[in-house]
Amino acid sequence: MVRDFNWFGWYTPKVRVICHVMFWFFLTLLYYLNYVRLAGSHSWLYVFKDLFATSTLFYFTTSFVVNHWLLKRKYIPTLLWIIFTYLWWLTLTYVACWIDVNFLPEAPEYWQRYLALVLDGGLLSLLSPGSLPIFILDYIYVISFPLWPRLMKRMIEQSYLTTKLERDKLAMELNFLKTQISPHFLFNTLTNIYQMVRLGEPHAPTAIMQLADMMRYILYKSKQSTIPLNQETKFIQDYIQLVRIRYKTDFPLHCNIKEPDEPYQILPLLLIPYVENAFKHGPDRSLRNAWVSIALTIENDVLVFIVENGVNKLSPEPEKGGAGLENVRRRLELHYPETHKLNIQDNSDSFHVSLTLNLKSL
Repeated sequence: MVRDFNWFGWYTPKVRVICHVMFWFFLTLLYYLNYVRLAGSHSWLYVFKDLFATSTLFYFTTSFVVNHWLLKRKYIPTLLWIIFTYLWWLTLTYVACWIDVNFLPEAPEYWQRYLALVLDGGLLSLLSPGSLPIFILDYIYVISFPLWPRLMKRMIEQSYLTTKLERDKLAMELNFLKTQISPHFLFNTLTNIYQMVRLGEPHAPTAIMQLADMMRYILYKSKQSTIPLNQETKFIQDYIQLVRIRYKTDFPLHCNIKEPDEPYQILPLLLIPYVENAFKHGPDRSLRNAWVSIALTIENDVLVFIVENGVNKLSPEPEKGGAGLENVRRRLELHYPETHKLNIQDNSDSFHVSLTLNLKSL
């Protein structure tokens, strides 16, 4: 379950008050530095005007408009609100200029031209199409500074929640995947081991231990966020060895897995779905044209994992699943976003999976 985002744990109520006080202080300073070079001693009036405009709009915009309209894609009420804020800012600008002309000493010459531009045609003239390019940039400048920090914060929160939801979903799918490591495979393997025990075959105890190790890995080791790569490769080798017991020598099975020289870490059950898929759509589907080749090598901290199998597409297709492969794809995108390459080729008589993975990126 996704917990409420707490702004990285440090954005407490006390810190929030301090941040807001500092925010409005620096915004006041920014407005003052902008106006003092233009309006001179009259700048305080326009600083107050812009602060009044932004403060009356800021909290409602960031707490309600952004959350309930903009992020929910209610664009019409959002647009109407933007128009209202523009009209509100224009009205305050007109009133401030009127006060400047009627109650304050004469403004600097440059600022007098601005006052004339605002006041000469009356308030309604500010709404004309010709006035829009003149005032819209001032409006965007005044409004954007107080809004962009809150919007950035909200975007980070949304990104965090989206990522957390994806992780939770993948975790649930991984738990489901544990139950999907071929129940029919385990059942058939148990049957084969039972026959081996009855016949007194010397490899029966080894097969029992391999199956026990696999179940222990699925039940306990796979709960960890990462596991040593050599544990994942051992799980694959145990799986393949039990497949050999099940099928004897009914089809070509080649396995070349290089043991890692360093203590690399990897996500649990990341590779086995491709191995299981090879047997599910290869010999489990039909022994005609059945073959499986599995190779795992490591060079310069890059894992190369290749799984290939023959396919007899004239035989009945196994029951559709694919949850395991889709889960792996999304886990790769989430945990190795720029450091993996997955290539899958579904040919007429074979299936090919190639995965390269930077083991140092986790």
